[in-house]
Amino acid sequence: MPPDDGILAFAERVKAETPGLRAIIHNASAWMPESPDTSLSETLSCMLQIHVHAPYLLNHALQDLLRGHGHASSDIIHFTDYVVERGSDKHIAYAASKAALG
Repeated sequence: MPPDDGILAFAERVKAETPGLRAIIHNASAWMPESPDTSLSETLSCMLQIHVHAPYLLNHALQDLLRGHGHASSDIIHFTDYVVERGSDKHIAYAASKAALG
C-alpha cells in the first residue's frame, strides 16, 4: 500500500466517526539518526514523511471537519523540537524535517 493510502484511509475513518473537530494535534515523531546502514535519502524521506507529509495530507483531508460545526475557530498544532534551533550532529534529517514545520 502506498504511504498516502494509509494516511487517507485514517482521515476517512475520522470523518466517518465525527461530524467536526476542534483541533488536530500532530505529535507523531521518530528520532532516526543518520547511519552508515541507511542512505541519507532514505533517512530524510522517512523524517519528512512523518513530520511534514502526513500532517500536510491530514490537514487537507480533514479541513471540512475543522471549519464550522459550531466552533468559533479550530487549531492545527504541530509539535516541534528544540533541536531545530540548536542542531544535532547525529540527527540532521530529524532537525531539518522539524524545522520545515516552522
